Amino acid sequence: MTVATGGLGIVTAGKGYADLLQTLSDLGLGLADLIQAGVGVLKIGMIWPLEPRRIRGYARRAKTLFVIEEKRPFLEDQVKSVLYGQCSRLTRGSMLTTSPIC
Repeated sequence: MTVATGGLGIVTAGKGYADLLQTLSDLGLGLADLIQAGVGVLKIGMIWPLEPRRIRGYARRAKTLFVIEEKRPFLEDQVKSVLYGQCSRLTRGSMLTTSPIC
């Protein structure tokens, strides 16, 4: 999915994606509501090995990436590794703030 330039980009896979959909449903919202608010969702189908070009391209359009996953930071660590030294400025838990020129 796309994310508005400078907006929030959510990166998730598997159960994290299902949990996101359930949370939105509980709030009476859907993915279309997120998109309308400038929030994008990137659902990763295969988390190993992670496709670096896809993550970099998505990060270029987002100001902040928020990784949703279960328990261990497996996906988060890969995203940080792909973006290391290129565009991540701040890491706090599962949030990466990216510069607009990554």
